[in-house]
Amino acid sequence: MASYTELQASLLLGDVMRVLDERPDTRRAGLEALATHDAEQGSELSRSLLGYLYRFGDVARGRSKRSTFTPIPSATGSRKSIVLSGISIDDRDQRLVAMLQLRLALNGKALTKAPFPTL
Repeated sequence: MASYTELQASLLLGDVMRVLDERPDTRRAGLEALATHDAEQGSELSRSLLGYLYRFGDVARGRSKRSTFTPIPSATGSRKSIVLSGISIDDRDQRLVAMLQLRLALNGKALTKAPFPTL
């Protein structure tokens, strides 16, 4: 059992991910190309970039605390994925968009059902 306040961030994120899923024209082409590259080459550059962004660029911190929920980035993979995606890592808006778009690409479709039953 959780309150709305406790779930608010997750609910908002679910809504944002649904919009991103429904509007492929709003996605950054470089990030789409990175996901396609991974699918064709069997690489994990998208996962590496997402791990890098999750850890605010601190690759060493990712190595010291392994988490099953977030990918562990490599310095080489992170640099290569940044170059291939064309994002500016110094731009906070581009970092946020990259995180959202990569989560959608790596986790499949956005939530299709409301988290609570509708009345």
